Amino acid sequence: VLLAPLTVTSERMPRMLNQRLERRGYYERKERFGDEGMGFGKFLEKEEIGRYVPSKVTDILQTIPGVQVRGESVSMRRGCTPAIFLDGVRWRMGSVSLNDIISISSVVAIEVYKGSVMPAQYMHFSEQGGIPCGAIAVWTGI
Repeated sequence: VLLAPLTVTSERMPRMLNQRLERRGYYERKERFGDEGMGFGKFLEKEEIGRYVPSKVTDILQTIPGVQVRGESVSMRRGCTPAIFLDGVRWRMGSVSLNDIISISSVVAIEVYKGSVMPAQYMHFSEQGGIPCGAIAVWTGI
């Protein structure tokens, strides 16, 4: 049986996946919580980060609406401190700042959740009344 020719078109180019981010669920979270999903998360990858020509991690964070950077301190719109995750591990800011421990050249992706809707692994309760504040996950190529 002879069939008519079939033409396949794609609406977007297939993305080149970072295998480490794929294994850690980054792309799944991006699809679910990013602009194409629920819209509660902001996702930046190396190429987009490079467009800003940042010299440090907080240079990128301050470009995200709802994230406030004052010196080395990062907070969300309500003035609360978000949970910070470095390569999937919770990091508590103390006397060492985010810029001190992460070189911008090693960052391959950043996830930012500004409210209480976020993946369960990033859920935390703030010291300012126990209300979930948000989360920032920084992924490096290390």
